[in-house]
Amino acid sequence: MTELKSKKDRTQDWLQTHLGHLSLRCHHCHQALSLEGYSLVCPQGHRVDSHKQGTYFLSNKSVDDHYDRQLFQARRRFIQESAYYAPLQDLLNQLVSAHQASLGQSDLPYRILDAGSGEGSHLAWLLDQDSNHRIGLGVDLARAGIALATDFNGQQLNLVGDLAQLPIGDHSIEGLLSILSPSNYQEFDRVLAPGGRVFKVIPNAGYLAEIRRALGQETVKQTYDNQATRQAFESHYRHHQAYLVQEKRLLTDQAKADLVSMTPLTWHLDASQASQLVESLPDEFLLDVTVLVGWKE
Repeated sequence: MTELKSKKDRTQDWLQTHLGHLSLRCHHCHQALSLEGYSLVCPQGHRVDSHKQGTYFLSNKSVDDHYDRQLFQARRRFIQESAYYAPLQDLLNQLVSAHQASLGQSDLPYRILDAGSGEGSHLAWLLDQDSNHRIGLGVDLARAGIALATDFNGQQLNLVGDLAQLPIGDHSIEGLLSILSPSNYQEFDRVLAPGGRVFKVIPNAGYLAEIRRALGQETVKQTYDNQATRQAFESHYRHHQAYLVQEKRLLTDQAKADLVSMTPLTWHLDASQASQLVESLPDEFLLDVTVLVGWKE
């Protein structure tokens, strides 16, 4: 019987295979990191040892305590079991595949960074669609999210890192995902290879409107306007495209409970209030997002 490799060893294998295709950089001095045993080391002598789960902490910052293991477990179940995001994932795969083909580099891996990857499910799914030609890494400040993402070790690299100071070398990425996450366009530009693309997913007015309505006007803002976010993206990227994803999806009681657990809209609720909210929600939810694609040249 073959013994399964540990998460730490799977990360080691990934780095030994792929570190020649992209570069990581030290969060202290920004110099390139190389692999020494289970450690990442820069020329200045800064050393980051692998965590027992096979990830590396490449930031000194931390995030809000709300981003805990329970939230990310709910997020994973919701992404993997509800199929709510399936139309979005399908579109992202189409866009990435088209960009991948346009580069004409079939002998080189298409390198994907998920900036704000959380527990890693979106990236893992996208890599699965073309595992022979895509490699990917996820970066997030939420240690609880990255800890869960280590389930995908060997398939992708998962790093604790800051979106404002990405632990990625210059010009290392062809496709950069920013899915319902904050963005730092200067950092995105730095890590994108020539011809690279940013795929940014932003919510539209109908996204989670069912929860907003159920919570009521006195509790949360009833409408969401993405115009400022969209204008910032389109003013930064001279070339840009927009793709609307609008589709009604049926959710089970478990999916609704997971959605309530993972959205910041409900962080002010106690357990009893959250349970009452779940019971009041409709079965049909509208997926209403826009995928923005941007590039410089």
